[in-house]
Amino acid sequence: MVQTLDVAELNALIARGEVVLVDVRTPEEFGAGRLPGSLNAPVETFDAASIPVENTRETILYCRSARRSEQAAQMLAEHTGSTVRHLAGGIIAWEEAGGDVIGVAPTQ
Repeated sequence: MVQTLDVAELNALIARGEVVLVDVRTPEEFGAGRLPGSLNAPVETFDAASIPVENTRETILYCRSARRSEQAAQMLAEHTGSTVRHLAGGIIAWEEAGGDVIGVAPTQ
């Protein structure tokens, strides 16, 4: 099963250290700006077996808008047989809510 979570829910998980973040965008997008602490596993080459799934932290996927993360979450859910969540609205929603993004070049 695939579910979404909103920015506030993700912030709470991050604050408690209870999340493994996986960005499923391209390496170029990942390099241009990502959520702090994220791993990169592009959906184009996504291998559910290589995604870290832990007992103490929830693996949360995200992309730009939630389209690709939904696809990857479905693949991961099928692989693990458990519910996988992804960020509603993706990094766009995260930035709109004022969330930190690293790797972004400062504006002049």
